[in-house]
Amino acid sequence: MNKQFIQNNLKFDKANEIEDIKDDLKELTLENLGYFLEPRFLFSNIVKKS
Repeated sequence: MNKQFIQNNLKFDKANEIEDIKDDLKELTLENLGYFLEPRFLFSNIVKKS
């Protein structure tokens, strides 16, 4: 998944905003990691907002 992001110059939070791939991204993440966090709940985004 990371290789695809790098090839397309995407980051997780931006990729999650693209409706065409949003569901696939969630499904792949669940399969590979066993969980899915929306970008707004990632630590780096929480820190930015505080």
